[in-house]
Amino acid sequence: MNRRLFLAAGLLAAAAAAAPVLAQDMSGSWALTSETPRGAQTMTLVVVQDGSELTGTLTMQRMGGGPRGGGGGGGGGGGGPMEIEISDGSVSGGDFSFSVTLGRGDRTFSQEFTGRVEGDEMNGTIAGGPRGGDRTFTGARDSQD
Repeated sequence: MNRRLFLAAGLLAAAAAAAPVLAQDMSGSWALTSETPRGAQTMTLVVVQDGSELTGTLTMQRMGGGPRGGGGGGGGGGGGPMEIEISDGSVSGGDFSFSVTLGRGDRTFSQEFTGRVEGDEMNGTIAGGPRGGDRTFTGARDSQD
């Protein structure tokens, strides 16, 4: 009897180890925070997951410091929120990545977000930007999701 129980437990453990890792469902709204030289930056990530693909938007406050010449049209040098489409979004197991392109006109740059999600929390790294260097971020799923 003990041998059968031991054998059954061993088979269950082997089956669980052999099962494919299911992607974490990231769909929903996430509050992200990252430390910058100008202080904490908060962002809202809204994603839809379809299999291993992520689509959605990242909303953040402009970090500019005032007009930089060049004229009229909205925005000026910062202050208001901007919503950016994410691109190249993917998730595998708990690991995810996506990119955003910031700037305007011919002065644009990309930032790549990579990280890990566990339940309703995430953390990772933001690579790229006008000044280079990486910085970390943390996030929590909106409790309404």
